[in-house]
Amino acid sequence: MTLTRERIVEAVQHYFATVDAGDVEATVACFAPDAWLRCENIDQEFSGHAAIREFYGRSAGLTTGMLHEVHGVVVDCEAGRAACELRYADTLQDGTAYDMDNCNFFDLDAEGRFTRVHFWLGAAP
Repeated sequence: MTLTRERIVEAVQHYFATVDAGDVEATVACFAPDAWLRCENIDQEFSGHAAIREFYGRSAGLTTGMLHEVHGVVVDCEAGRAACELRYADTLQDGTAYDMDNCNFFDLDAEGRFTRVHFWLGAAP
């Protein structure tokens, strides 16, 4: 499969839609089996489907509903990479609320699955 700009943007948008829906299995399916996920702010890294599933399962269990609103995506088709700027809003079960700017970085394999997702949680807009 050729990774076009449209295909990469679609993969990023689909990923955020699955996360927002709390569909852990659909989120994990966005990743290659040996992928890794890193959140800089909490200094945590997750490698492989089982660890990524656990991270998103825990996240889905803590939220009352989250929203990832992508504002822009920069794509390098040849390298199979993307970066995006987004707003992240969430309210946790304990009442903690988040409304902040974030950035995410993605590497994709030839099938359009993520091999790396690297993100930072930012400041309130």
